[in-house]
This record gives sequence, structure tokens and C-alpha cells, in this order.
Amino acid sequence: MPYLASRAYKKCYWIFVVKNDPLTSVFKKNLSKMLDKNGIYPTQLSLDIGSSRGYISMLLKGDHSPTLRTVEKIADALGVNWIDLLADQE
Repeated sequence: MPYLASRAYKKCYWIFVVKNDPLTSVFKKNLSKMLDKNGIYPTQLSLDIGSSRGYISMLLKGDHSPTLRTVEKIADALGVNWIDLLADQE
């Protein structure tokens, strides 16, 4: 079972997720598929949502877990419902 910890820092909450978290794995697979399907490069997605290319790279590798706000921004940029990024479609 993955260990989740949160910590308040300057009124922002950071969530740390251990690698191999099932939700992170599902998210990275779905994000990769939707980028390919829509013909969008990670660089373009980073510009569309106002984040860095490195951050998108970390999401695609599963090295970072997105916040729900980030999931919403990505879903809006891809023209999909945010639940489609988090649902296991196997």
C-alpha cells in the first residue's frame, strides 16, 4: 500500500506519493494515450496549462502525482472529462 503524506507549506498542501501508486500509474497511462490520440506534444500541453515541460515529463514517467486542479487543467486542454484521466480503462 502506498504511503501518502501531506504537509502544509505557505498555505499550500503538498502530497507526496510513493512510486508505484495505482492511481499515478493509471493517470500516466491515460495521459500518454490521450496525448497520442490528440496529437499533442508534452511541450504544447505544458504551455496550454501553464506549467513547465519538466513537470509534464515527471507526470508521464509517474515520478510525480498531479493535484486535482492540475488534472482539471489537463482535461480542459485535452477536451476530455477529468475523470477519464483517472479511471482505469482496462
